[in-house]
Amino acid sequence: MNAAPSSAAPFRGGGTIADQIAIRELIERYADACCTRDADMLASLWAEDGRWGVEGMPDLDGVDRDAVMAGWKRGMGQLSFAFVSFMPGRIDIDATGTSAEGRTYSYEIITSPNGTGRTAVGLYRDRFARIGGRWLFTERLWSMLHAQGDYIHAGETA
Repeated sequence: MNAAPSSAAPFRGGGTIADQIAIRELIERYADACCTRDADMLASLWAEDGRWGVEGMPDLDGVDRDAVMAGWKRGMGQLSFAFVSFMPGRIDIDATGTSAEGRTYSYEIITSPNGTGRTAVGLYRDRFARIGGRWLFTERLWSMLHAQGDYIHAGETA
């Protein structure tokens, strides 16, 4: 019988199993913060110099934690409902165990106050860093892979 791997054991994507779990937990907390609209939780997941971007929506881009949060609040302010779920596709941790890159697939359902909505599948290209003993986002760049629905931003007309 084989022994269970130690949390300090190397992982195929680099780093340790504990590193992989910590980064996956970071991604899960991001989803929870979005679904509960918890700006304080979301802010705690970002490095001070983190960058967030949404393809085709430059008004949401942010290049430090404050700008990331301002963009996120603008985006969430356009929605009456938001649900997101994430599936990490790949997490590659560098040999030093201090930075990582990954792909995270997203599934979202959103509704605008005007009643229009959309279901979308997207891809985050992520970068992470271990800062102060915690894994944090240093970059999240989202692009849409597929969408269905009639979503129109609040205030716009068809």
